Amino acid sequence: MAVFDVVVAGGGVNGLACAAMLAREGLSVCVVERNPWVGGGAVTREVTLPGFKHDLYGSSHVWIQCNADFKALQPELERYGLKYLYPDDHITGHPDKSGGPGIIIYKSIDKTCESIAWYSRADAARYRKVYDDFALVKDGSLQRLEHTASEFLRLSGRARNDFVKELIANENEDELFNFGAFLEALQSPTSIGFHVIALGFAIYHSVTWFNLTPKALPLQIGEAFVPDAAIAGAHFAAWAVLTAAVLYLAGAF
Repeated sequence: MAVFDVVVAGGGVNGLACAAMLAREGLSVCVVERNPWVGGGAVTREVTLPGFKHDLYGSSHVWIQCNADFKALQPELERYGLKYLYPDDHITGHPDKSGGPGIIIYKSIDKTCESIAWYSRADAARYRKVYDDFALVKDGSLQRLEHTASEFLRLSGRARNDFVKELIANENEDELFNFGAFLEALQSPTSIGFHVIALGFAIYHSVTWFNLTPKALPLQIGEAFVPDAAIAGAHFAAWAVLTAAVLYLAGAF
């Protein structure tokens, strides 16, 4: 049996990067991946027709260019075929499925704000303010980019939705946060209490009907009737099996 210093679960971007840095430090590393390919969010595959390759996830690698560990690893990756294409103008884009032109992030802050202003001039002005504020601290931020944006917001004690809502004033913003608000509502004590009570009534209803089933639908084998306890017990057993299957599929255990 092979023995490794470290086993990394998952051959995605983070797993591969972690494994590469550990291997560079002299550790023996094994990466295990359930799919027949590796790459995670940086994978390119033929998903439509043979010969047509699609970038499935990350189309722009921005922050990684500021990472000192990546820069140390980049020459080795380039020997294996890594090649970055640096755009002359636009950096990335966000399509609009409703038919609008979408938002394009350019190297030029003026052109970027023009793209945002098509949807909201207030958001464009706010984006420029964020850009100007970030310019004051960008050198320190790039050197000490140790936490993800999500982790930074958690440490600062502010919810992500609150942070984004403060920045974005688009009139359609509520649609963007409805699902998040729904999930937060489900976690409230009132919602939990309501669902516990509803579950109690559902169990009471099921038990009542299971106990009535032998009287409503008696089963007969030959000349003998199946005992009521056996019929009710079979219902309870099937209920338990289905409940366990649903919880298993939902990842509860």
